[in-house]
Amino acid sequence: MSTNTSNEMVELKITNTGDTVPEESVDALLEPFRRLDRVRTSHADGHGYGLGLSIVHAIARAHRATLDIQPQPGGGLCVSVAWDRGA
Repeated sequence: MSTNTSNEMVELKITNTGDTVPEESVDALLEPFRRLDRVRTSHADGHGYGLGLSIVHAIARAHRATLDIQPQPGGGLCVSVAWDRGA
């Protein structure tokens, strides 16, 4: 996790590790209750909720922030939320 500030914006960036996420699957992860597959959940019983990124997306929209999600070459995602400093 990292933060960055400038005169124009404030940014929060979180990078995780995990399986490779295909670029074409990123938008689907913003939909509530969507997961790529059962292997990606941390629950031993195979049940996950698929709500994390949809909640982040809703919060970003509500606060007029920019959400950027980039798959990482070795696996995992880099998720960045940036706000205009005046917002």
